[in-house]
Amino acid sequence: LEYLHNGCKPPVVHRDLKTPNILLNENMQAKIADFGLSKALFHTSGNLSKKSDVYSFGIVLFELITGHPDIIRSPEGSMHILRWVTPLIERGDIQSIVDPRLNGQFNIGSAWKAVEIAMSCVPTTAVQRPDMNT
Repeated sequence: LEYLHNGCKPPVVHRDLKTPNILLNENMQAKIADFGLSKALFHTSGNLSKKSDVYSFGIVLFELITGHPDIIRSPEGSMHILRWVTPLIERGDIQSIVDPRLNGQFNIGSAWKAVEIAMSCVPTTAVQRPDMNT
């Protein structure tokens, strides 16, 4: 994604970044697929479109951290992953945030850093989100 935004001339905005569009090769390297909605940016006004990719990256990162899909369904209804994870972050409950399939076998500092990166990508205001190269 950083390459698409900063290495391509003109930059490319994917516009549909989500876990089904991220493939792994034989070396477990992530490859972004499905460029059906992507657009090349020919002028600087496309910066907010890049920021929408950054938001999507944050959601994908939360999916990886938590093991939950972006929309969590339960008998009580559906909830966006941010609505689910935010109170846990505020309480400092990293054990409840991280994918339970890890059985608590993870580095707490690394988990918090991943959460910090994901949170930096998802502010409502696009200008508050980082660029992929920062």
